[in-house]
Amino acid sequence: MEVFSKNFEADRIKKITELRPQIKITNSISSLGLKPAEIIAYNLCDIVFIWKLNTKNSQKTMPLKYLALGDSYTIGESVPKEKSFPYQLAAKLNLAGIEMFPPEITATTGWTTDELIKAINEKNLREKFDLVTLLIGVNNQYRGYSKGNYRKEFRDLLKAALFFADHKKSHVMVISIPDWGLTPFALKSGRDIQKVSTQIKAFNLINEQEAIKAHVGYLDISKISAITATDLSFFSDDGLHPSEKLYDLWADELAKMLSSEFIQAS
Repeated sequence: MEVFSKNFEADRIKKITELRPQIKITNSISSLGLKPAEIIAYNLCDIVFIWKLNTKNSQKTMPLKYLALGDSYTIGESVPKEKSFPYQLAAKLNLAGIEMFPPEITATTGWTTDELIKAINEKNLREKFDLVTLLIGVNNQYRGYSKGNYRKEFRDLLKAALFFADHKKSHVMVISIPDWGLTPFALKSGRDIQKVSTQIKAFNLINEQEAIKAHVGYLDISKISAITATDLSFFSDDGLHPSEKLYDLWADELAKMLSSEFIQAS
């Protein structure tokens, strides 16, 4: 007994599109004069086909949501909002065929880990996101806060980031703290720039260790900072914060790390 017609797929689509608006799924096939085995096959495949079609369409039409947590480096101090690294990252992912909503940013210049925790609690964020980035700690170092306190609060922020990412570890990215000891601002500040760089490395060791323990992504931007330190075009007018050109390099590295993850998931 032949169960399927030779042009089954085309036949199925034709019957779905022509019959579905008029009759229920349980009796739509029986009126075609098919054999019982054919009726069962058409019903089951009909259901699976519609589910796959709806799933595919929903994936295409629903952009991914992105939450960026941090301080001045996240909001893009001294550059237009669209030139901050979160916005440039979203733009690059869009160009790669991964549709993104504009990023939601929870960050303010000067924030330390405790201030970011407080802001998250005050906003009562409960929404889930497809991507979460976390870059925080430069102001802990600048104010002379302890490394032990930084570790504890950074760990709490990582837990929050995982909650926002619906516990999808590969969808959370930690970014290392830029070494402001390499900036024109630092050179003019009278601070011990070697000490600054050493302290930043110590704080970055902590956030990298915690990222590894949590099994989330980690981007070490220290190599980029070392390469760009002597080129003023990579700094904004204040001589401290990155220019859009440097944020573009960060976004490039993040996009490379994330593109395969999101393409495989689509």
